Amino acid sequence: MNILYVNTYYYGGGAEAIARKLYEKMSEEVNTFFLAGRIQPDLPEEVSASLTGLVDRSLATLQGMNRGNTTLHIPKTTKKLLNLIRDEQIDIVHFHNMHGNYFGIDDFGKIASACGGVVVTLHDMWTFTGCCPYGMSCRKWVNPAQVQESAGQVSTGLCIACCGNEAIGTKKEAARLLQHKQAAFCGSGVHFVTPSRWLQEEALRSILQDEDVRVIPNGIDTGQWRTFTDAERKEARRKYKIEDERIVLLFAANRAGSPYKGYSILSQALRQLKDPGKFACVIIGKAGELKEYPRKDPEVSDNKRLQILYTGYIHEQSRMNELYAMADLFLLPSLADNYPTSVMESEASGTPVFAFRTGGIPEQIPPEAGWLVDPVIRGQEKEAAVRLCEGIEEVFAKGTLEVEKRRSLCRRFAQEHFDERRMLERYLALYHEILQ
Repeated sequence: MNILYVNTYYYGGGAEAIARKLYEKMSEEVNTFFLAGRIQPDLPEEVSASLTGLVDRSLATLQGMNRGNTTLHIPKTTKKLLNLIRDEQIDIVHFHNMHGNYFGIDDFGKIASACGGVVVTLHDMWTFTGCCPYGMSCRKWVNPAQVQESAGQVSTGLCIACCGNEAIGTKKEAARLLQHKQAAFCGSGVHFVTPSRWLQEEALRSILQDEDVRVIPNGIDTGQWRTFTDAERKEARRKYKIEDERIVLLFAANRAGSPYKGYSILSQALRQLKDPGKFACVIIGKAGELKEYPRKDPEVSDNKRLQILYTGYIHEQSRMNELYAMADLFLLPSLADNYPTSVMESEASGTPVFAFRTGGIPEQIPPEAGWLVDPVIRGQEKEAAVRLCEGIEEVFAKGTLEVEKRRSLCRRFAQEHFDERRMLERYLALYHEILQ
């Protein structure tokens, strides 16, 4: 059996990690190949890339810039895929993220008809909305057959009269683009996979309502992650020059500035802490403009000021494990999310999670592994920041006692529910089912 994995990038955030893991670990059972839409430094020799030149990448980006990160035709990628399918006798093409302006939606049919089957893992809602990775408060993407009257208004569905979401403005072409996606993805025998039950339910309200949409939760190699002893945590904190008596909060995202990851809510919440001097906050990810925070107040001494550490983006798994395990609490203030890999990694490292109750996140955080608060509602961001701040303070009202109770429970839950072997076995079963 020959499986070709396709994703925008080889290295990156959660979608990249899952696509890369399937490519690497599934090779023990079948022959695997990988096509990255865009070139990156240090790609393994056996990994192919489609858009390798600056001109190609720039042109593709310009094509999709006004279409919500959607391109209709990328002949170079189509040719590359068809050649790989022919030369390597590919049985199944397994797509992950198709947005990123490297793949043409209208070219999808040629790929589907050239191999034995197609699997598409949905890492967000982009496949069944006009433009948005997440609909958030907007429900205009819903299939008209399932549109219901809400708050005195009836949505037309199918992204007609697009209003955008909390992060993306109105896109005039949204309805037309969704028509292209419907023509490409529906009725063509594609097998869709969602990591969370939440995303499956959303997909079945959309243009994909009559398609095969099944749930296979993402997984990680829990054996690569471990909890730290008290002595190890103290040593790690000294390494990063964090004062011993500080309570360590952690925030991590591939793009820390992504509007979906909620850093703006977090920064508001941190500013409202009654005793910021007892906390330190570690920020992992491409921070960019975030480094302007916090502004220095000359009248506040350092021991009464929140300590902030920016690490930038981290590639090394061992260092990520160190930072997760060092922390007392992992903060996930996402406004929208699916099944974040960071939650699995934090719990496997023995660190409980505090998050908004949104998307598939509640499926990952039972009471023994963390805390959930009501999600962010459009126009009520300040109230959400207050909930986040009050929640953090409540968790540590008795010091780190509540956190310590949950460390071993987090680890156990991760081992029982996030072990990658389950994910690999279920995908392998799906491949066999398709070819039979």
